[in-house]
Amino acid sequence: AVASILATRPAVLIFDEPTTGLDAPETDRMMAMIRELHRHGHTIVMITHSMRLVAEYAQRCLLMEGGKIVADGSPRDIFHDSALVHAASLEIPPISRFSQRWGHTLLTVNEVKASLKPKA
Repeated sequence: AVASILATRPAVLIFDEPTTGLDAPETDRMMAMIRELHRHGHTIVMITHSMRLVAEYAQRCLLMEGGKIVADGSPRDIFHDSALVHAASLEIPPISRFSQRWGHTLLTVNEVKASLKPKA
């Protein structure tokens, strides 16, 4: 299905819950494909309830509740306001929750690792 859509060379691709029902390796493959499409100039719009995917892949996040946009910003900005995320019936990714305990909103394991390295 994706190949037939790509044949038309659309500027914008919309993925609605692209990883639902996929196991971890399939999710990684799907997201690698989406990331590659973005590298080739496609604008990607991804609709998801997976805040882990938002944390790892999104540059911009629109948080919606009841069909209305309640926040628009980077995933870091959105996850920094835990009350806002909870009001939208979503959960901040565990890495972000963990890092907030010491005053940061980090999005990935690599960001946590980098923050723990001694500064030169």
